[in-house]
Amino acid sequence: MSKTFDISSFAKTLQTANVPDSGTGPEQITYIDINLLDADPGNFYSLEGVEELAANIQFCGLQQPIRVRSGENGHYTVVSGHRRRAALMELAKEDPARWQQVPCIVERDEASPALRELRLIYANSDTRRMSNADIAQQAERVEALLYQLQEEGMEFPGRMRDHVAEACKVSKSKLARLKVIRENLTPKLSKAWDKGDLNESVAYALAQQPVEIQDQFIFYRSFSEYSDKPKDWREWTVKDAIPHIQKLNNLNCRKTAGGGPCGNKDRMLEYVCKNQYSSAPCTGGACCDKCYRLASCKLACPKLAEKIKKLKADAKAQKKQEADAQAEKDRPTVERITALWARFAAARTAAGKSVKNWYKHMGMYYSCDDSDAKKYAKLESGLGIKKDTNLPYGYNYWLREAENLCKAADYLGVSVDYLLCRTDDPTPKAAQPEGQLCIAGWMPGGTNPAEPGRFAVLMDVDDSDAYKHMFLRWNGHAWEFERTRVLVEMEPSWWMRLPDDPEKPKKEVPSDAAD
Repeated sequence: MSKTFDISSFAKTLQTANVPDSGTGPEQITYIDINLLDADPGNFYSLEGVEELAANIQFCGLQQPIRVRSGENGHYTVVSGHRRRAALMELAKEDPARWQQVPCIVERDEASPALRELRLIYANSDTRRMSNADIAQQAERVEALLYQLQEEGMEFPGRMRDHVAEACKVSKSKLARLKVIRENLTPKLSKAWDKGDLNESVAYALAQQPVEIQDQFIFYRSFSEYSDKPKDWREWTVKDAIPHIQKLNNLNCRKTAGGGPCGNKDRMLEYVCKNQYSSAPCTGGACCDKCYRLASCKLACPKLAEKIKKLKADAKAQKKQEADAQAEKDRPTVERITALWARFAAARTAAGKSVKNWYKHMGMYYSCDDSDAKKYAKLESGLGIKKDTNLPYGYNYWLREAENLCKAADYLGVSVDYLLCRTDDPTPKAAQPEGQLCIAGWMPGGTNPAEPGRFAVLMDVDDSDAYKHMFLRWNGHAWEFERTRVLVEMEPSWWMRLPDDPEKPKKEVPSDAAD
């Protein structure tokens, strides 16, 4: 006659008592020599934390007896308490008088081997903290044992999965996830899973994919800028990566006769990992051929080398064209800043002041290695000036500050000196187009006049120490000789605008001569 399996009744047979000093009860405490206690060959649980458990037992004593069953040749097989047995063996090495005899409860019933192993598993599920891998392995073994008991005539009403979940004390949904992981997880991650270094959610998300894709994900993660340890992976990283991997696996090569799988798949996968939120075509499983980053991508398909070479040349030419256009756009600003630095240099030199003295007068910090003096010498010569180069009148003093003062004075019809209370005369002085305040101001070469006119220039035409003085015209675009209007091939080293010739007074004709 078959017998119905009841997990509640089965659990009652596993209840144990605390170790008593003496006494009797339904289950008697028997002290057995530790050398007669053998581990159950069917115990698949790891014996971790034995040293910590031994220290706890040494301090608090053994709080729960070891459950055993009779074995062969006077030995006993441990049913529940393998970690306690291992800890006591360590203690007995140091103090055998105290720990050689172990309190045990000997099972007397004649249960089948399957039922005995099931007791072992059920007892361990109460007495140890198990990893997900332990639970999965336990569930696999429990399922096999229950089917074995079923063959021995025991009935299991309902679904077997429900009995396994109840015996392992986990939810049915968790049990289903662990089964998927146990059966489908790639061997490359089995070690991390067994050690508890892989989150259940990550393992489940991976185990739902073919092993090939799981292995590709591991490859994918190896290029991550963040930690590539499995314990640091998150479920969302798997769910984000898998669609990219699947699309790249389905990509066919357009450059190979007859098509075939893309040969650049792994390099594209590397790019996707490093630039997960990029809008590049490879993130959508498309060929490099149409990628807007083809010219600059280091992971582009080698079969597109000629196209990449041409794109790089075109990009270089376009970049130069844009740089030239920007330089031309910035030229008036650069020339203005250059002229103001040249004016400052002329004023400083005429005043006999050094750059260091200037810094001190303006309350600025002067570097100990004279780098400021070298910088000023360079800027005063018109070298290295850009549209955002500041002026020498303090920290962060830019052209716009100077121009704003001039703009305000021009709008009010007064001089800058009047606005700054340096004079009570509001009448502004007439300014030349280049901003010259006097005719003696030489402007450096490399700059151009703002308007056409006549100029005195200094030309460096030979190896002598002196410049050659000449008079030229600026036609608004180039320098030319004043009389012949032939263009001058050399650039002046310095130039200075000449005022217009004064109008020659007309000679008065005597009245009698007119008659």
